[in-house]
Amino acid sequence: MKVKSRILSDYSMMPKGEGRSRLVAIDVCDDGPGIDKEELDHLFTPFYTTKSKGTGLGLAICQKIIAEHRGMIRVDSEPGKGTAFTVMLPLVQ
Repeated sequence: MKVKSRILSDYSMMPKGEGRSRLVAIDVCDDGPGIDKEELDHLFTPFYTTKSKGTGLGLAICQKIIAEHRGMIRVDSEPGKGTAFTVMLPLVQ
């Protein structure tokens, strides 16, 4: 697993033409089995899980917390190659 952070200096999470700001982006990447497309579509749905003992609330809660901080979370995955989660949060100016 790799974790890295970076500053995105000219990024907009607002509708086109509205203010641009700086964000901090945190990437968490692995080289595991990846996530199938069908699962990706439900990844942040509360109570959706593929695990026998999971509640399906972890990523839904993470997404809510990040959204409450005016950020967003993105996932990119390719079966057989791994998964990358990117959390983007605005920098306070």
